[in-house]
Amino acid sequence: MPFLLLAGLGNPGFRYESTRHNIGFRFLDTVQATCGFPPFTYEKKFLGYVSRLDMAGKRVFLLKPDTYMNLSGQSLRALVDYFGIPVEETVVAHDDLDISFGTIKIKSGGGAAGHRGMESVIQSLGTTVFTRIRFGIGRPPGGLSGKDFVLLPFSMAEQESISKLWMPQWPDLFKVLAEQGVTAAANRFGNRSCIPEPAPIPAEEKKG
Repeated sequence: MPFLLLAGLGNPGFRYESTRHNIGFRFLDTVQATCGFPPFTYEKKFLGYVSRLDMAGKRVFLLKPDTYMNLSGQSLRALVDYFGIPVEETVVAHDDLDISFGTIKIKSGGGAAGHRGMESVIQSLGTTVFTRIRFGIGRPPGGLSGKDFVLLPFSMAEQESISKLWMPQWPDLFKVLAEQGVTAAANRFGNRSCIPEPAPIPAEEKKG
């Protein structure tokens, strides 16, 4: 039976739960709660929390590493080695500073772009050829470093957009990924913002 390993990156513990860096965890929590997966359970041999389900002819694993972000790859490597999961059946969901808030990009391959969690995954797996689901969190405001920005919670307005506009798309994204593959998921959900375009200003108002 083929596999699908979907790993979400984040930091463990209540302190980091609502931070921008943990949107990968939030994605997996949404998938688990809405797509028929059993509750996550801690599995020491995988250094993380795991939920598994057979669906769409695949054995699907959801993995949340419990290692802190910069050691995330150790957890992925442990699960990949134990089950013999091919790299092409491995998907990592993580935050991305270089993508505007509310936008998802899906691709295979590429570097870490300074993301410590991705650096660990690439080093531990020994390859860059796996799929990434990159959740845009936007650039930090002037004077704030990216390192500090990712550890801040979303603003109230952003949180409302996540809850009402972005999260409702995530179960469908997962189902297309699991049932139809990476290309179909990228075509349907990639490069599209959850933030609606502002309504055009009527011509008569422009004249005024």
